[in-house]
Amino acid sequence: MPHLMFEWVLRRARTRWPNRAVSVEPVPGDFPAPYDRPGANHTRFVSFADWICPTHCIEPALCPAIGAPRTWEMADAVRELAERLRAGGRPVSGPALFVCKHHVFGVGMFAADAVRAGDRLVQEAGSESAPAEILVGTISSCHGALNLLTLGRAP
Repeated sequence: MPHLMFEWVLRRARTRWPNRAVSVEPVPGDFPAPYDRPGANHTRFVSFADWICPTHCIEPALCPAIGAPRTWEMADAVRELAERLRAGGRPVSGPALFVCKHHVFGVGMFAADAVRAGDRLVQEAGSESAPAEILVGTISSCHGALNLLTLGRAP
């Protein structure tokens, strides 16, 4: 399954820096979710659900699958991962998060502002000549696809 927003960010970075190494690396670090699987192109798929979610779940505070309060938030977990990577000495910016929220029954989306902010974050991370890494995620409250965009030293 492709991580479409990451593919867009990656294409924009390669266009922006044609003479700079732009690559995708596996997302390192432990993640506090029961479902954590590698996918194609180094996409890391994570989920706090180790059950089959209801088809039309809107991820309310009271999880319908377990009948109890939802004690997790994917955005917080991804931000904490970025902090741990930085604390370990990695040059990680972000995360750039595209957070899908339910707006009407059965329709979830993220705002165009989030797309522009994610692109801006990548541009700022690459504005210096030093190598950079940007953690990018398309997520909901419970599930996510994560990638690590890497920029080599600018020539």
